[in-house]
Amino acid sequence: MPLFHRTGWRLITALAIVLILGIVIASRTSSSTASINHAVSAAPRSNPIIEENSKPGTDKWKSKNFDAYLQNLSDQERLEHAAANRSASDQGGGNAAPAAWVDAQQIKGYANKQSVNIGETITFHVSASVPAYNLTVIRMGWYDGNGGRWMAEQDNIPGTDYGIPAPDPVTGMVEANWPAAYSLTVPSDWVSGVYMVWLTPTDYSSTSYIIFVVRDDSQVADILYQIPFNTYQAYNEWGGKSLYDYNSEGGRAYKVSFNRPYAQNDGSGLWYGGDYDMVRWLEMNGYNVTYATSEDLQTNPNLMNGRQMFMTNFHDEYYSWHMYDNLMSFRNAGKNLAFFASNNIYWQVRFEASPITGQADRTLVCYKKQTDDPNSTLDPMLTSDTPQYTTVLFRDAPVSRPESLILGTLFENAVGYGIAFDWVVKNADHWIYQGTGLNENDAIAKLVGYEWDRLPSAPTVPNQTMLAQSPVQGPPYNWVQESSIYTAPSGALVFTASTNYWAYELMGNWFWPMDTRVRQMTANLIAHMTNSTVPTSTPSPTPTNTEMPVETETVAYTPTDVPSETPTNTVQPSYTPSSTTTSVPASAVPSSTLTYTPSRTSTMTRTNTATVTRTPSRTNTPTRTNTPTITRTASRTNTPTRTNTATVTRTPSQTNTATRTNTATRTNTPTITNTPSRTNTPTRTNTPTRTPSPAPTSTPSVGTFYRAVNLSGPAVTVGGRTWEGSTAGQSNVSFSGVLWSTVCNQSVTLIPSTDSSTAQMIRCAYLMWYSTLTMSSIPNGNYNVYVWVWEQDTSTSTYTLSFQGGQALQLNYSPGSRGHWQRLGPYAITVTNGKITANVSGDPAYISGIELYRR
Repeated sequence: MPLFHRTGWRLITALAIVLILGIVIASRTSSSTASINHAVSAAPRSNPIIEENSKPGTDKWKSKNFDAYLQNLSDQERLEHAAANRSASDQGGGNAAPAAWVDAQQIKGYANKQSVNIGETITFHVSASVPAYNLTVIRMGWYDGNGGRWMAEQDNIPGTDYGIPAPDPVTGMVEANWPAAYSLTVPSDWVSGVYMVWLTPTDYSSTSYIIFVVRDDSQVADILYQIPFNTYQAYNEWGGKSLYDYNSEGGRAYKVSFNRPYAQNDGSGLWYGGDYDMVRWLEMNGYNVTYATSEDLQTNPNLMNGRQMFMTNFHDEYYSWHMYDNLMSFRNAGKNLAFFASNNIYWQVRFEASPITGQADRTLVCYKKQTDDPNSTLDPMLTSDTPQYTTVLFRDAPVSRPESLILGTLFENAVGYGIAFDWVVKNADHWIYQGTGLNENDAIAKLVGYEWDRLPSAPTVPNQTMLAQSPVQGPPYNWVQESSIYTAPSGALVFTASTNYWAYELMGNWFWPMDTRVRQMTANLIAHMTNSTVPTSTPSPTPTNTEMPVETETVAYTPTDVPSETPTNTVQPSYTPSSTTTSVPASAVPSSTLTYTPSRTSTMTRTNTATVTRTPSRTNTPTRTNTPTITRTASRTNTPTRTNTATVTRTPSQTNTATRTNTATRTNTPTITNTPSRTNTPTRTNTPTRTPSPAPTSTPSVGTFYRAVNLSGPAVTVGGRTWEGSTAGQSNVSFSGVLWSTVCNQSVTLIPSTDSSTAQMIRCAYLMWYSTLTMSSIPNGNYNVYVWVWEQDTSTSTYTLSFQGGQALQLNYSPGSRGHWQRLGPYAITVTNGKITANVSGDPAYISGIELYRR
């Protein structure tokens, strides 16, 4: 693989955060935190999000693997697009080698619904290889940065292992069909949101989750936020099958079931790499938001009644015909749509009932196209009376409904996950850039990737303004990303970000810096789409555990007409949908009755004055007053002591319970702190960060020597120990990812100097860029790892090393100028699957050797 010159397109690891001067608000006292200010409608509207997030939260729900969720983000996505980059066409990653799925969860489960309305009942189906486990229900949100609040719990539940079902031999579908372990009737005072069932053994030695959404169908809200569970399920390889070849054994499935756990991130699916950041940011800022799922968009054509803005944030890729119809109806009724991602509305799917239970909408169908023949599909719907339901790309026949008819953009391409490019501003005078300080052709670092859209030549939408036109360039890439907003004839605004990294820069994490300009752009969009103020933002300091000062704020707002947009593309739609739309028999897709009843459209003229006084206090342990109903259901006679149905009603309690007192007087919307919960360099108490030793020693500092490998050369003696060679794939060492290549340069002077055999080993290395080194055939156990690195390039690099998916980290390491080398470590890791992995992200790294010591 050819090398590249790093200058000009290497990933930048530091971003100068631009300080944006906000509007001076009358009567505002000083505060240690910055805020985004916004007002709601003239008539005060109840906002349960503010009250809910003022309650005491906890971070005790976090798994010991939590940092790995955030640092690896969606590893599924990274693998998929690495596979797609090696494929001739992205029909499901067809040329990627399938990976063997391993069930690593002691406890796992799923809910019988994607979402549940308040007052209704949801059941949880759990299989456990431990004698007993605890079940806790947690609402996800902001909660002063804690991220969750205890809602209900049940302890010491007997565990039963129900095994892993085999895939269907025809469709590949895996359906668990485990008996119901518990039923929860959702109390009427629970607030709509994303909820997690936290499953732990009674000794708390591991963690797994079940994710679901609580709806409040009667809630009047500014924002309807959709969790794209269709996308979560499409990538879910639990049981060895997903809709993708790259993580399916024996080829991808054509149908996947919601009646099974999520394999990713301890059962939480793609939540942490997908919707987590946007939801935290919305609730941190007190936006009036209510939640729904893919299935709700499928079954409820009245979903947007009482709501102004439909929002989806994460890779909303899989849509049914009825989801498409409903979204189009919302827009045509004047509802605003915002897609803070790319690759939306891409594959058409169908919902089917479970073949085992008969429950509607529990099966997701997507045959896609055949990789070896992109013009064919095995979907039997193609030759039926309703071929428009065939599960191929929306833009392809016989569906022929390009996503650009709603989005204004078409998906173009993808690079390896984690590769990022600058967002380049277009039409800087547009109101989305108000208060950002951005000018024409200015750049926002790292905002574009790993997928992106472009404005199509046809079919197009009217009144469209391009907001970004960003080069996606650098060998072998030579494309352009384009973002846009348009005004539909109904007056609805439709925004598409055309990138999958947007929310990461709202909150910031180990790789993506928080950017106040992205926050301001998001706030501007929400303000215009919900008829509220145009807010301003300023940079936010690192959060602390101290109490926040009392804030008193007066916001006066007299709305003016939104400035007319200068369209860059005013061509009327040239695409005419298939005439078969109106003649589809209802029996073809029996999941919903599509009768759209638009809500009352109101025109608001307002002058708001909101006074907010907040005296929040902080505590770590909540006192709960809700009494949810949890019903334990026993349906197997082989489960001890569970032969009848018992109703357990209890008020959840916690040890060390503290009482929180909130004093808050609100009129309309208060000031919500705009503070990220995480800095760019997370603190991990279980990750050793050592000063690298400048030279090898013959006696290891920790553990008993096990083996060492010269990654790009023959066997060699280093520090008195014999190292294995790794030429031609020896020593069970392999590489995967975006770029890995052997680089040898024996002419460079090493700093510090060393003996000749060690120098020869150092100066032949693997250049790794967003790639992973895997050592296999490693006995399970505890190890200390040392890694030998050096700088061969003339420019300085900075990168992050991650071991075992985040068990140990070397954050933002820079080896120095050319010729400098170091022996990094030790990094304490645990091997449970016979493999050791080391991942490189950031700038390219030169990795020469690796040493293992048994602990």
